[in-house]
Amino acid sequence: GGVREIVVDGVTGVVVAPGDVEALANGMYGLMTLGAEGLEKVSKAARTDVESRFSAAPVMAAWDGLFTSVLKRRRRRQ
Repeated sequence: GGVREIVVDGVTGVVVAPGDVEALANGMYGLMTLGAEGLEKVSKAARTDVESRFSAAPVMAAWDGLFTSVLKRRRRRQ
């Protein structure tokens, strides 16, 4: 996992390639020039996205699905 799996480029933040200093500077500048409303929009989008994908309920549902599928495969083999 990493930043690219969490940040939606241009929606919840900015993603740049590792080592691309110019892209990082441009991304930071873009965020700094959004103004209060733009930053609030990005911030709310980021929070909503992370809460919907990484809070306890969706994470537990994902683990439950994984364990259920593993158990079903094991039962078929027996």
